[in-house]
Amino acid sequence: MISNRQIRRKIEQGAEPKGPNGSKVWKILVFVLVVIALVVLVPFGISNLTKGSGAEGQQPEPTPSVAPETSKASASPSPTDAFGTGPQAISNAPSASYAPVTLPPFKEPTVDTGNPESVAKAWAYVYHSRTSEDDIQRLQLTNPYVADALEDPLVSRSTDRTAPLAGLGASRMEAVKFSKNETKDTPIRWARNAEVTVQTDAGPKLVVEYEIQVDATDSGWQLTQASELGWTEKTEK
Repeated sequence: MISNRQIRRKIEQGAEPKGPNGSKVWKILVFVLVVIALVVLVPFGISNLTKGSGAEGQQPEPTPSVAPETSKASASPSPTDAFGTGPQAISNAPSASYAPVTLPPFKEPTVDTGNPESVAKAWAYVYHSRTSEDDIQRLQLTNPYVADALEDPLVSRSTDRTAPLAGLGASRMEAVKFSKNETKDTPIRWARNAEVTVQTDAGPKLVVEYEIQVDATDSGWQLTQASELGWTEKTEK
């Protein structure tokens, strides 16, 4: 009788390929599996490799940008008439190239009311020397030698936006020059044309022209007329 061990051994032996035919079968199976793997996997790998290299080398297309719309250039504003609108007014505001000027301190002038020229000089200095554009307190200094009828018009003119010094800040009179027209003089009247040179702290220097008259009164000589004739900007040579 054949024992169980012998039967199991024969079964195991029968499962193993024997001889050259069994070995050949295994080789064929392995070859077939390798071919199948190459046919299926290699194209898939090449496809992925191609996509990857293409993604790396391809630059993203730039997003088209829209240039911001620029506003149309507007016409330059016309120059403002900072010095007034009268026929003698300077038509343009001072150039931006002006440098601010430090002015000397204001000094109340000494006035000889017995001398008409002294009265005219004192008025010219006080009227054109101001600490600010709104400084009208200084004009009270001229009350003793300016006619009452002339006080209010001079105050109004000094703060008028069409006045020669409008918009130019503080100022100081540098000099005053009187014409030599003594033929208009009488024992009770002294009349001259005057050129007043004024330096402003904004930079420009102006020459303002007046027709001046000083009359004799019981309390001394008084300014009775100061008619503004015009003004020009003075340039240093």
